[in-house]
Amino acid sequence: MIENYLMKPFGDLCLKDISVLTVDRYFAGMAKTKLDYESVDKIRDVLSSVLGSAVRYGLLLKNPAENVRLPRPKVGKKEKPWITQPSFDALLRLST
Repeated sequence: MIENYLMKPFGDLCLKDISVLTVDRYFAGMAKTKLDYESVDKIRDVLSSVLGSAVRYGLLLKNPAENVRLPRPKVGKKEKPWITQPSFDALLRLST
């Protein structure tokens, strides 16, 4: 997880340069990927754990991955129900 998803965007940054904005932008960009919501959530958990360790060891004052909002889960476009004109006319005739 770290090697595949976190090293490229964060590996060259100093810990002090990883801000809430940096993390937010990263996860906002994840909306354009093919990853499902559960995978993105797992990546956030791993990043938060790593940064939480940095807080615990006094390398950061606050975990910038804490309370980061994830993009909404991708849901297929649902087809809305519709009625044909002949069916609608038949329905009207039933109600009269």
